Amino acid sequence: MKPIETPRLTLRRQELSDAEDLFHTVFYDAEVARYMRWTPCNHVEEQRSTMRKLLEGDDAESTYRWCVALKETGEAIGVVGASVEVAGDSRADLGYCLGRAFWGQGLMSEALEAVVHYLLFDAGFNRVEAYHAVENPASGRVMRKAGMLQEGRARHKFRCNQGFMDADLYGLVKADLFHPAPFVDFCDTGELRDGELVLVCVQKRPAQPDIGYVPDYLFEMRVGEGQAGDISLRVGMTDSLYYGGQIGYNVEPGFRGHGYAGRACKLLLPLIRHHGYRQILITNDHTNEASRRVCEKLGARMVRMVDLPKWHQLYEEGQRRSCIWVWDMEDK
Repeated sequence: MKPIETPRLTLRRQELSDAEDLFHTVFYDAEVARYMRWTPCNHVEEQRSTMRKLLEGDDAESTYRWCVALKETGEAIGVVGASVEVAGDSRADLGYCLGRAFWGQGLMSEALEAVVHYLLFDAGFNRVEAYHAVENPASGRVMRKAGMLQEGRARHKFRCNQGFMDADLYGLVKADLFHPAPFVDFCDTGELRDGELVLVCVQKRPAQPDIGYVPDYLFEMRVGEGQAGDISLRVGMTDSLYYGGQIGYNVEPGFRGHGYAGRACKLLLPLIRHHGYRQILITNDHTNEASRRVCEKLGARMVRMVDLPKWHQLYEEGQRRSCIWVWDMEDK
């Protein structure tokens, strides 16, 4: 289990030293425990004793139990865990809780989405799932904001401090993330124009499965008689693309500062819709502030910052960390 970094949070392995923070923010509170199996602690020593037993039982290879801490202060404000009931199913069952003072700020959705990405792409699971009491719809909103899909309802699914609870079930399989509709063929793009910026498709490159390449479109960005840069749309998803992105763009130095990269991304929207994307993955080097601003202006959200695996081409080229951004298509 590795630490996970999001824009506002650090998710790291729980330590006994977190007991005091977690007691005062989470585990003393009957309201936080309302739909949980655990009962509130009466004092910090009780919390410390409980944590000690949990940590002694941890197995580094199979235990996923993160402490959620504010990046700015280091304060522990919640926990996220994943359990594996049947290893052969390649499925992780998620659970979480957050201190009441931090509800309503999108912090748990931020943490949960990053954990989902970690489990599917770093840890190699095929499916993640979770459920919440029907009487606790706020937890369902957390799951939806984290990208999980509602799959059904189960009667008396679990027993908590309120008794037996009906529960809404959520899940996500790896193929749900960033996969467009099955690729059939390239479409006619024509020229895509935004004022003086014109995108001209110069290549439609077929898939090369033997080296993990998906089909892609390559466009030149043209402004007047000059080539301002290029942008590509990759139609599909692979483990390599998770770190490299489904859209890639480059603006030549003499043309920077005019918003061409973001405008070019928006010009691709009809093509993105044609291929059935629900979300687009954009990545950039964690030191690339200009590309970060492009993503922010598009309304994309950064899910996490991740160390590149050594097998990745970007690592071989000298990059060490990528920022993972999600650009939702539902409102576009």
